[in-house]
Amino acid sequence: MSHAVRITVFPAILFALSASLVAQVPQSELKTTVTFKGHTDPIYAVAYSPDGKVVATGSFDKSIKLWDAATGKELRTLAGAAGHQSLVLSVAFNA
Repeated sequence: MSHAVRITVFPAILFALSASLVAQVPQSELKTTVTFKGHTDPIYAVAYSPDGKVVATGSFDKSIKLWDAATGKELRTLAGAAGHQSLVLSVAFNA
């Protein structure tokens, strides 16, 4: 069974805008819901990259996946003999 997570993605530009400027942006441009599918066990960790362009997910399937935040396209999987080899409880980006 494939597990998925639905995340509301905010465009990277919003990370730099003040609250007063965000209020002037049309609601339709403030957020997009993207579904990230590919893990085979429940997802227990989610993190945004500092620029808001990449989402990392960690799962009990012993993998970490990196995704394009805007499209939900999988960019890379970190798992297996040369990658992560245990349950993933948290993920984070270093600025």
